[in-house]
Amino acid sequence: MLGRSTPTDLPPHRSSTGAHNMSAETSINSQSLPPDAPLGDWLRADIARNMGNGKGLLVVPLFRLAQSVAQKKHTNRAAWFAGIPYLVAYRVIVEWFLGIEVPAKTDIGSGLIVQHGQGCVVNCHTVIGANALLRSGVVIGNKVLADGTDSACPVIGDNVEIGANAVIIGPITIGDGAKIGASAVVTKDVPAGGVARGNPAVILTADGVSHQPQPRVG
Repeated sequence: MLGRSTPTDLPPHRSSTGAHNMSAETSINSQSLPPDAPLGDWLRADIARNMGNGKGLLVVPLFRLAQSVAQKKHTNRAAWFAGIPYLVAYRVIVEWFLGIEVPAKTDIGSGLIVQHGQGCVVNCHTVIGANALLRSGVVIGNKVLADGTDSACPVIGDNVEIGANAVIIGPITIGDGAKIGASAVVTKDVPAGGVARGNPAVILTADGVSHQPQPRVG
């Protein structure tokens, strides 16, 4: 069983609205795969989405293989134990040498694109749907609450594009087809088809309604 291709509790899909500096890289999306689909199907979906993207063709299959090994910890301890050297190699190559921190146990759907990727950091408790696009410098994770504890991490829907250096933190939902602009800081929900840009993030919904900026971070 690999990453969830259709995270639960997300708003229904709506047509996405374009954002400045967002490319058409996700205009052709792969079909979402069920979690129990064969590993080969996941690899084919990821490779198809990263054609022409050399680093993505390296990083995403390495992640998908690591994800497969990591999930065996709960289903086949012997296979997981045998795969530990690969998990170590994955961390050394992808995290230390390439500077892309996407932990093996992160729940990410099929058709992932990592574009450039340097400085990308994803908390392992984040949930990301199918056909996501992550660019360099993206940070996705929790935040420290007023009582000093850590919050939950974002749940991100299908077909979401995230611009370079965007920050998405806290127990929030990013709906299907949303676009997060470069350097946006997002701490509140973004509806399906919405666009978030700026710091503090201004959210434009699919029907053109603009939400007030969130409190500035940093």
